[in-house]
Formats: sequence, structure tokens, C-alpha cells
Amino acid sequence: MRRLISGVAATGVLVSAALLAGCDDDDDGVRAQDADSDFGRCVDRAGQPLDGADDWSVAEEREFLGRPEVLSCVLTDVPAEDREDLVDRAFPDDSGTDDAADEARTAKTDALVAYVAERSDASRDGLVDDVAALMDAFDWDETDPWVGARKQVALAIVRAEGDAEEYDAWLADTGRTDDAEGRIDFVQEQEAEGTPLADEVRALADRIESAQDDVDDD
Repeated sequence: MRRLISGVAATGVLVSAALLAGCDDDDDGVRAQDADSDFGRCVDRAGQPLDGADDWSVAEEREFLGRPEVLSCVLTDVPAEDREDLVDRAFPDDSGTDDAADEARTAKTDALVAYVAERSDASRDGLVDDVAALMDAFDWDETDPWVGARKQVALAIVRAEGDAEEYDAWLADTGRTDDAEGRIDFVQEQEAEGTPLADEVRALADRIESAQDDVDDD
């Protein structure tokens, strides 16, 4: 059951040695970006300059790309066909069931949840479209583990709209934190109880999947 929700083996953005292996090409990722590029100027205006990016580790690049302001610039100032090359070093292939793939999925999900949380002023349709575009950039694996990851993002959208009081109350009552495992357990409990929030999260996750399909078809 848990693997169907997320495939999480670790939370946060910790990077294992296995995950970093084979992901250190100088021509890839943020360090290949010029500060005078559209993306470089966008992140600079957002207070997230590329200073020192040439020497960033994979972990540093992942932390940078996980910031909502930076992901906004990925969407607005990087052509769709170039986004995967930009993020691939920090967020590599997540296919498979080993710890490295689980960590990659968790990091991607956490980045999207953080992005949604900072876009509470956006419309639901706008957030769904943004998330789908970022999933495409992340080369989002659409196998079973991602079914629940989409639900985590859907929950984050409902929460950003101020309509997930049950989740906030659950966090307070249980002492849990808003992390991947917390979101997983909450969604599972809601689904087991058949609550209206579970139905809304499921329907929104389906909308995200449909938007993904639309991006893939373009």
C-alpha cells in the first residue's frame, strides 16, 4: 500500500552516494547556465543568483532548484524542451524501486509541494498546469509510486487554497510534520475513512495526471 502512495524510503533532500553516481557532467544542470541568460537574470531578480554555480555539488544544485522562486523561473524563462537538461543533474532518473529512485521521487515531490505552497494566490487551474509542466521537466515516472506522489501535490494545492483544515488539525493532534511520510499517512487515513477530502484529493490528482498527458502530447 505504501509503495502505491509514494515509494518513499527517505524524506527531505538528502542525497545518497548511489543517487549521485553518474550525475556530474559539467555540461549539464544549473552550472551550465550563464548568468546573462534569461534564466540567470530571472533567478537574480528573484534574489537567487547563480553566484558560484560552477562549483556547486549535486546536493547544492538540488537545494537551489528546489526553491519555489527558482522553479518559477524554470517555467517562465527556460524553453520547455530545455528544462529536463537543466534539472536532470539535481533530479535524476527516478525509475526503479531502489533507495536512489525513492530518494529522487521524494525530492521531486517535496520541491513541487514547496512550489505549490508559495503559489497560494494562483488559480487551481494555473497550479495544475504549472505542476504538470514541472513534472514533465522532472521526467516524472508515471508508474505506481507516482500515483500517490500526485496525491501529495494535490493535497498541497487544497491546503494552499485554505481548504485542508483536517490536515492541519491532524498535524497538530499527532505532532507529525508536513513531510512526505506525514502526507502519505494522512492521505491513507482519509482514503480509509472515505472522507470528502480524500475524494477531492483523488479527483485533483486525476486532473494533474490529465494535464501531464496534455504536456506529453504537445
